[in-house]
Amino acid sequence: MRVLPGWVRRRIGVCAAGPAGGAGRGRPGTDPRKWTWLASTDERIENDPPARPADVYVSCLHGSVPATNRNVRNPTAWEFWVISQQTLDEELGPQKSVGLATLDRLAARIDWSDIKEAVDRCSVA
Repeated sequence: MRVLPGWVRRRIGVCAAGPAGGAGRGRPGTDPRKWTWLASTDERIENDPPARPADVYVSCLHGSVPATNRNVRNPTAWEFWVISQQTLDEELGPQKSVGLATLDRLAARIDWSDIKEAVDRCSVA
């Protein structure tokens, strides 16, 4: 059995998300809007010009402090925002990241159980 050292945070960090799409799936050090990852083939396709490849984006934040293995697995411990690609493009343009205040301005916080309905609403709009 391997034991990992504990990690103690002295303060809560600033939360920011990358709504540009493909974060972690593109090429390191590049604009994530420039690359789309196809899960079915594990292929990366360059978007020229850069674009957000999904129709709908779901951001989430774990609200419990401290986060533990037990409460992280509980979907009710999370808050979610569902935002259409069109809204992101209109409101943020080429911006690559977004903070909590902007998420709250763009969409209402919702519970886990409301995600499907919110995604369906964005998909129809």
